Amino acid sequence: MNGVSSTDLALDMGFSLKRAVHLDESALQRIADCGGLTTSQLDELVSWTGRAIGEVRMVFRDEVFVSRSLRNPVIRGCPVCLRKDFEAAPDRPLTQMALRGDWQLKDVSLCIEHLHPLVRLWDVGRPVDRYDLTSRFTEIMEDIAESKLEQQRSKPSPYDSWLNTRLLNGTDDTWLKDHSLYASTTFCSLLGTELLRLQSSANANAIPRRRLAQSLGFNVARSGDIAIREALDRLANLADGYNDEPLKAFGQLYSDLARAHLTKKDFALFRKILSDCIVETWPIAKGESVLGFIQPKRRLHSVNSAAQEANIGPAAMEKILIHVGAISAQDKRQNSRKTFNAAPYEDILAEIPKLVGPTEMRMAMGATRRQFSSLAEDGVLRPRFSIPTMKSPWRISDGLALVEELKRLAKPIDAPDDRWEQIQQAKKRSGINVGSILSAVRLGKLNLARRLDQEGYKSFLVLKLEIDTMRVREKS
Repeated sequence: MNGVSSTDLALDMGFSLKRAVHLDESALQRIADCGGLTTSQLDELVSWTGRAIGEVRMVFRDEVFVSRSLRNPVIRGCPVCLRKDFEAAPDRPLTQMALRGDWQLKDVSLCIEHLHPLVRLWDVGRPVDRYDLTSRFTEIMEDIAESKLEQQRSKPSPYDSWLNTRLLNGTDDTWLKDHSLYASTTFCSLLGTELLRLQSSANANAIPRRRLAQSLGFNVARSGDIAIREALDRLANLADGYNDEPLKAFGQLYSDLARAHLTKKDFALFRKILSDCIVETWPIAKGESVLGFIQPKRRLHSVNSAAQEANIGPAAMEKILIHVGAISAQDKRQNSRKTFNAAPYEDILAEIPKLVGPTEMRMAMGATRRQFSSLAEDGVLRPRFSIPTMKSPWRISDGLALVEELKRLAKPIDAPDDRWEQIQQAKKRSGINVGSILSAVRLGKLNLARRLDQEGYKSFLVLKLEIDTMRVREKS
């Protein structure tokens, strides 16, 4: 008030301005003594200043913030507030002009009292010079008095009002009341910035755009996790390209929650909501970490992930999945985003790598090429998947099960005579298909023998006489 610099005034009171800037206890007490402040008044003053609690955190209005949320070389403020200060004592304006504590918080962008956006007042790197208010206010005094820094007024959004009320008295009637203010404001801003991509148009001006993002994010987050999830699902729909991953869908929101806020407890629920959205949209494998949450099981498969797991090509896998009803043939999404619930198809996918082609199948069951073809043509053996272009659709277990069944029905013989013939020969001679012959064997209408000097399906024999009788009976 007498033209003395903040630095000299601090020295006159018995401490350096640096100690005051860093809230040294002895300096604070001396300020309180000189100013006639009570303990509660000093505490209120400090609460609007912010006190460091470690290297990167500060307590501000009983909330914990990272330091960069409050300490910045760029000092912002409401020029209308400062002009009103000036006009209260135009002859001695420095006795009235003061910074307001909420101007420090980067998430505050509007003066609620005057409906004016916060503007840059000065940009000074060295904290002692930055907070030498006598010098700094003197530099901008003329601009303040002549309203040169003032801009168009702006109506406060619900976000502005919510943040102002919570800073003033901690009152919060939204879903965010149980979350730290730092996490809440950060999440609202990140979410809103991504939601701007869903808008038909967005103001390119930096300040209105930031305020619009804060408002969009808050209008969603205030209602809780269900509303947040719905917004995230809409963002996920933006990333439907072949290689589009969560980063493409959620941008900086995903990036910051995956890195800067990955280990912060007050962001845990926000990370969980986004993590759930990701694992219910993308094919995330069991054991994979998504935003710090290890997945106990796979929820979704895509055509591509299923193909990779089954070790077959995506084109073949797509046909299989359509065949079993996992996906629709009308689904036009990229294979990387063509997803389905994994649990109902776990057994099928596990089975695919074990399927074999016709050569391996017939060799395993001891059948010739013609014998195997007849079994397939007559439906005695059916491929696991009826896809004509699939090269390996057969389950060896089906072929072996047929051989074992016939073994139980057959009587072993050492030296068969010409009364007996192989099943395939019986079909060729009589015209009766293999399926009908085996059905008669199962019903006990035909005797079945097994040569001990051979193995597998080709060792089974039927009586020619019984086949001839069967042919006559079928013709009649």
